[in-house]
Amino acid sequence: MYLLICMFFTANSVFSKNLKNISDTISIQDSSKQKINLTRSPQELYATCSQCHTIGKGKLIGPDLLNVDERHNILWISNFINNSDSLIKSGDTTAIKLFNSNEKIPMPKHDFDSTEISNLVNYIIIEGNKLKVNPNFLDNPKSFLPKSNNWLIIIGIFLVLLSVFDIFFTKFLRLKIIHVLLIFIGIGIIGKIVYQEATYLGRSLGYEPDQPIKFSHKQHAGDNKIDCIYCHTGVNNSRYASIPPESICLNCHNVITNGTNTGEEEINKLHQYVDNNEPIKWIKVYNLPDYVNPSTSYIKYFIGFETPDCNGTKANVIVKSNWVQSVVTGINNTESFDFSVFPNPVSDQIEIRTTLNDYELEIQNIFGQVLQKFKNAKEINVGDIAPGTYILKIRGDKLSRQERIIVY
Repeated sequence: MYLLICMFFTANSVFSKNLKNISDTISIQDSSKQKINLTRSPQELYATCSQCHTIGKGKLIGPDLLNVDERHNILWISNFINNSDSLIKSGDTTAIKLFNSNEKIPMPKHDFDSTEISNLVNYIIIEGNKLKVNPNFLDNPKSFLPKSNNWLIIIGIFLVLLSVFDIFFTKFLRLKIIHVLLIFIGIGIIGKIVYQEATYLGRSLGYEPDQPIKFSHKQHAGDNKIDCIYCHTGVNNSRYASIPPESICLNCHNVITNGTNTGEEEINKLHQYVDNNEPIKWIKVYNLPDYVNPSTSYIKYFIGFETPDCNGTKANVIVKSNWVQSVVTGINNTESFDFSVFPNPVSDQIEIRTTLNDYELEIQNIFGQVLQKFKNAKEINVGDIAPGTYILKIRGDKLSRQERIIVY
């Protein structure tokens, strides 16, 4: 009997331990699930903030969050969001000043982790940039259209008609020489204006058509310093620079969906064209006579500043946005050299083939950031680079070229 009682308590103890272990395991799993489920989107996080703050609409209970990333660093923002009281008590002057300027209303504590705060700040930046969009950013303050000479034409016609009318009807002027002079002056004015207007026929000076997408070369090639050859791939092998396909645009704009000047509207147009499998019907700006036939195999254009490197050339280009101020028909240096890579696409080793003896190589991502540099290398290893599209640029003495490479 005693033996049975001992066996019962032993079995009960083991069962209780096993049950406790199972319970602890379930609890840990539930806790893990709850932790996973607690990962919140930036919109959910801002919904909490929006009870006291706005983005670009002024002060509510707390300060406006527009440009908060410029006023404070991310670490300070994280500490203030999660425990503003502690930051104020520590004597942080910025926190104290902010607390006093908002009627000493304490900010509630939050449990945002570092990733969530980073996502929240990025969301605030994006929403703030939407308020800064300028749909008219391509409009030019100065027009280069030829000035109207209609009033001169009217004066010329008036002088001729006045003289003829006086000769046959009023006969007010006695000296016929005055009639002759007035007629010659009128015909001279008319002839001059007709000649000037005739020189503008077939030209594009000052022409500003509305393009299907508000694209700015100044923004892309100027401010963002994207190499022209990255988009105009035909310039190395053809007399025409070629219009970039939409796929090149999407290399960046699959990630960048909010423009500095136009917000989401113009980039959405690009995606609509691609989704509907429709070509973008760009409107031609240049209209040159047949005898003007400049080769673009050595020049870059449509960027609005002097290009420092383009196959060893410097072309002063004065073409901005989608309007024409003047036409480039020449360059001051046409030196070039051979440059190719093999294989492409590549997974590890890539061979460099060039006629240059002394050169530097750079591998850049699509944002122009330099990832690797090499000196006079005949082979380079790209195996440690993440798969994607990159630019391999070669620089010699006042010469440079580049090739797009695909790493897989």
